[in-house]
Amino acid sequence: GWNLGFVAGSALLTEGLSGDERARVQGATDALIWSSAAGAALGSGVVVAAASYTALGLLGAALIALPLVTMFRGRRELRRAT
Repeated sequence: GWNLGFVAGSALLTEGLSGDERARVQGATDALIWSSAAGAALGSGVVVAAASYTALGLLGAALIALPLVTMFRGRRELRRAT
């Protein structure tokens, strides 16, 4: 599933850009995404070694809560505006 989201997001990102801009922007975005993934992999290993796999799961749940709350608030505000 993540791959479909990644490909669709890349297509949307570069949709309105010229050829030169597209390569530069997509390269920078890919570098940021894969660097973040590498950092997350390293960080998760540290959390599991220092605490436990359960702690990693709880941390992941806490980190996903903020974007979810933000998304639902934005949807609610968008409904009010219409």
